[in-house]
Amino acid sequence: MEFYVGNTRVKVSFWFLWALTLFVLLDRSFIVLPLFGTILLHEGVHLLVLRLCGAKVCGCELHLYGVRLSCDLYTLSRVRRAAVYLSAPVCNLLIGGILYLYDPMIIFGVYNLVIGAYNLIPIPPLDGGNAARALGRSRAAKAACSLVSLLCLGAAFAGAIWLVWAYHNWTLLACALYLLAVLLKGGEEAL
Repeated sequence: MEFYVGNTRVKVSFWFLWALTLFVLLDRSFIVLPLFGTILLHEGVHLLVLRLCGAKVCGCELHLYGVRLSCDLYTLSRVRRAAVYLSAPVCNLLIGGILYLYDPMIIFGVYNLVIGAYNLIPIPPLDGGNAARALGRSRAAKAACSLVSLLCLGAAFAGAIWLVWAYHNWTLLACALYLLAVLLKGGEEAL
């Protein structure tokens, strides 16, 4: 499915709609709305900061594995590119932190904390990895980023094993395996 919002082309893949429909139909706890709201907030902040930095956004594609924005990102300076990447996870962490302090049981706040922290992992195509790639051009910066990536991935696998053992929840393990595959492939920059 494809449509336009102003001059911006929005493309929604069949698999995104399939997964969203399946999730809505199977969701008995009504967590899909706060999760979808968190994702919309995250991508909306990226769009806002892109526009504020002067980048032209040509398209937005919603896939099973995430959202990809088509824009002239490389016309921006390295610092502005890093700001675009970091703006959304920082916004998620701020909103999540405020809501968590107000009431730790607000699921929208918990989702914002999780999405913000996850996206700061320094492995492209996550925002943290893309920001590190935009800012760190030296050999020492790349080595430090690789070390932090491996530590984060190790923590993700440890948490995933605990979640599978304690709650039979395979979500974090799937995410950690995906990140490992991306890291082994060399990562790709995405927004």
